[in-house]
Amino acid sequence: MRTWSAFACLSLLAGLGGCVTPPPPYDFTDFNRAPPRSILIIPVANRSLDVDASNYVLSTLTVPLAELGYYVFPVNTVKIVLEQEGLYEPEQVRKLEPARLASMFGADAVLFITINRWDAQYVVISTTVTVEMDYLMTGRDGGVIWKTTKRMQYSPQQQQNQGQQQGGEKKLTQEDVLATIEKLAKLKEAGLRVHLDDRNEKLQAKIRDAQLEKIPYMLVCGQKEREAGTVSVRSRAEGDLGAESLDAFVARCQELLRTRAPKP
Repeated sequence: MRTWSAFACLSLLAGLGGCVTPPPPYDFTDFNRAPPRSILIIPVANRSLDVDASNYVLSTLTVPLAELGYYVFPVNTVKIVLEQEGLYEPEQVRKLEPARLASMFGADAVLFITINRWDAQYVVISTTVTVEMDYLMTGRDGGVIWKTTKRMQYSPQQQQNQGQQQGGEKKLTQEDVLATIEKLAKLKEAGLRVHLDDRNEKLQAKIRDAQLEKIPYMLVCGQKEREAGTVSVRSRAEGDLGAESLDAFVARCQELLRTRAPKP
């Protein structure tokens, strides 16, 4: 069955930053003695239960480092080069001397990251995501120039309760979230495969990403749709189709499944 996707403009997961206990001041003496200009991030050692945790880290960590002025070796290129050397697993890479890794790429520093925990606890509509990671950075000669352990927690419910509106978009209420969950359940009961995009992104960004992934239908569920008892439907092939009842949308999908495959 093709994938049918519904997403709400839900600000439920906004990155990991809340409820962090400030760490004691770190001694940056060794770091300042060998200030790196280029950083090599080797494949992340993931010891958590989330199989995608290492991908989350590698896909986001390079940006803040680059914004600080460091050259960060492209993680995909690093992965390919290491695999060509027969190093397919993070633990294999870590058996090499840091100085050798630095010389392989001409890097000033090598950053080792270990994910010890990455999990979420769900209570009704409240979620708490907990992440624990170890960071270890070595210089060109293999000596440790920086290390730390971070434990971060994020609760979307706390973010929502701040009562702030960001970017001009309306803050969803608990009723909006529950209504969206109910609609998702009805879509699944109808035999449709559904994905909820709960990233903390603008609606247009979510629509663009869904179109790039060739998802045939997108549903927008928010306060307006909850109050009207509808969903806003967007087709990848035909664009904005306007609002309609959930039953009407289900009937549309079931008819397509009976007669022809969704348009690409």
